[in-house]
Amino acid sequence: MSLKLDDYLITGRTFTEYVAFFNLDVMELQNMRILDYPSGASSFVAEAKTLGIDAHGCDILYEYDIISIIKQAQKSIDIIYEDTSWMQGQSMSFYKSVSNHRLYCQGLLQT
Repeated sequence: MSLKLDDYLITGRTFTEYVAFFNLDVMELQNMRILDYPSGASSFVAEAKTLGIDAHGCDILYEYDIISIIKQAQKSIDIIYEDTSWMQGQSMSFYKSVSNHRLYCQGLLQT
């Protein structure tokens, strides 16, 4: 069975989101080898590497080129935000609002 990119909604998380969600200690991470799996469209590994952290990501998604992944991620964000009722009752303490959540998903907002 082969992965069809159109069959998946693609989103990703930033380093800041991972640190907040999992209560990570950045100083401790610098002494570890980290595997982010499934890494998806996350920028966690790229950001971790800029901090000197030995981080690696893998995902079946990576069989596709970056342009195809970006296009599918953009379509995914549009689909996800057609109806945000699924977010009712979800904590928005990190993002502060649904609109900030979308901006974060689009890479347009960082905390």
